[in-house]
Amino acid sequence: ILPAKAEDFTFLLYAKKGGQRLGLVIRLQDQAAADAAIKAWEATMEKDLENLFLPQGKTTGPTSGGFKEAKYQGTTFRYLSFAEKNLGICWATYNNYLILTSSGEGLMRIIDLLKKP
Repeated sequence: ILPAKAEDFTFLLYAKKGGQRLGLVIRLQDQAAADAAIKAWEATMEKDLENLFLPQGKTTGPTSGGFKEAKYQGTTFRYLSFAEKNLGICWATYNNYLILTSSGEGLMRIIDLLKKP
């Protein structure tokens, strides 16, 4: 599903009011298979990524019972919000890329960048 070449991965850290947020962009070989795999991972994703969220200020669990779905500029994304403002797990696949971020704002900015010609 995912490529093995280092140049197909981008890890980012960006500063914003209230702290830093993380992002990961990965070029995909099979977007449909990645969608299914990431959706299946949602069941344990919060626990699996817990140590990445502690330095970002996460102190509580999610605000809802599970991932929700929304759209931004025609791209469907899934998210799990935490009680801390602008912090959560957000992911989408777009144009053979997997985007995984710790805020919806970051995910939207990455989509904007990927859509630029």
